[in-house]
Amino acid sequence: MRGRQKGFTLIELMVSVAIMVVLAGIALPTMMFHYKKAKVTKATAQISRLESAIDQFKNDMGYYPPALTAGEYFGDSATERGKRKEIIEALSGFDINKNRIALYWDDPDWNGPYLECKGNELDTNGQMLDPWLQPFLFDATPSGRVLKNTDTVDIISKGADKQWDSANESSDKNDDNICNWQK
Repeated sequence: MRGRQKGFTLIELMVSVAIMVVLAGIALPTMMFHYKKAKVTKATAQISRLESAIDQFKNDMGYYPPALTAGEYFGDSATERGKRKEIIEALSGFDINKNRIALYWDDPDWNGPYLECKGNELDTNGQMLDPWLQPFLFDATPSGRVLKNTDTVDIISKGADKQWDSANESSDKNDDNICNWQK
């Protein structure tokens, strides 16, 4: 007579695996929903930080950062990337290499830094990135487009689809955008 072996049978293992698969199937969509929601919350918080920094800069200096008033920055040309970088430099007082920018630090009216950027918030061009690793877009000039935010500048994150259509506000490309006028 053989002794009874200890351990799990194949049926018991298959049932256990099936239960884990069902639980993962239930948990995964919930986790993905909260992950996406967390990115939207982070983008909203970043926009609030940018808006507050821009307003503090304007209150101290009497004007918006110079690059901000020169036009709208919705594209990806070298000029537009450079202007977005200049905006972040004016708010932080530092260049991409963390060197102080004397233009701001030596100005008695400048009481910054107004914005502190974490390492992963800036790209190699010095632009502040949203949670989808796209640069924030800025507009302070009403030429060609009516500003949505009448109190300060327009700040836009392109959202998960990484698209923005400035010419057509009702475009499907703008469905998931996060903007400072949509509070």
